[in-house]
Amino acid sequence: MKLLLLVVAMLVACTTADYVIEEISTTITQQASTCKVNVEEKIVMTFTQKAYTEFYRPIEDHTNYQKASIDSSFTVSSPTVTILGSSHTQRNQQNDATLLYVRFSPAIGTHTFIFRYIILSPLLTSGDEDRIRWPYQFGTVTKSVITTFNFPFSNPGTFNVGGGGLSTQTPTSVTVTQTNISPNNKYLPVVSYNHALSPSGDCKQEKPSTILVIILCSVFGGLCVCLTIVGCICGIIRRSLFPWGGGGYHTIYHTSSYPSSGGYQSGGGFNSGFSGTSGVAN
Repeated sequence: MKLLLLVVAMLVACTTADYVIEEISTTITQQASTCKVNVEEKIVMTFTQKAYTEFYRPIEDHTNYQKASIDSSFTVSSPTVTILGSSHTQRNQQNDATLLYVRFSPAIGTHTFIFRYIILSPLLTSGDEDRIRWPYQFGTVTKSVITTFNFPFSNPGTFNVGGGGLSTQTPTSVTVTQTNISPNNKYLPVVSYNHALSPSGDCKQEKPSTILVIILCSVFGGLCVCLTIVGCICGIIRRSLFPWGGGGYHTIYHTSSYPSSGGYQSGGGFNSGFSGTSGVAN
């Protein structure tokens, strides 16, 4: 009986998570007149038995749209643990998600991580299946927990939150907070997108700015003018050096050097004068 109880205790110990998710708070702020959103995420974790050292935050691609894009402003900070090196983005091995990666000093106890980044890829059009899935993943080499956020972008005229707690809400931002999350359980708040704030009500590929187009056209036009001037100067120099050329180069062939069956003919075109078989020498 004691042996059986020992085995049961060992099994319970093996299945006990090494962490507790105390709180996840996500603030999403839509940039006016753009197809971008600012994201700030606060995650409070308690590591109980194992010292975790890495954080992978996948932002998954949408199957019908291009890959998720995060700009260079992505940062991670923590008031309780030391962040090691520079946080950066990378693609996962399946090439279907952009990973926000951070490495920190081995942590046991309760710690807070704050992620700040901007989603650059176009937001999705209306429809129940149009969504960007933002799962959380905490882990070491051998252990991880994934907590998934789903944000469908329908068109309710304002943010609409379901499946999770709502702490604050404005016409342009929303904060979703969940506490005491069970390990390995999925957390699924649903946040709809306010299309009224986007440029055309339909956020697809962002068009290049008018200023950028004007600059590019000006540069291209300037290059064309410069090339034209250089060509004119070269023509003047050429005519001054070779006055007999009539304004250009003329290759003069002596009829005694080329038979009538080959070479450049007076009637125009080119006749190679080649006959016989061809081959490649070994």
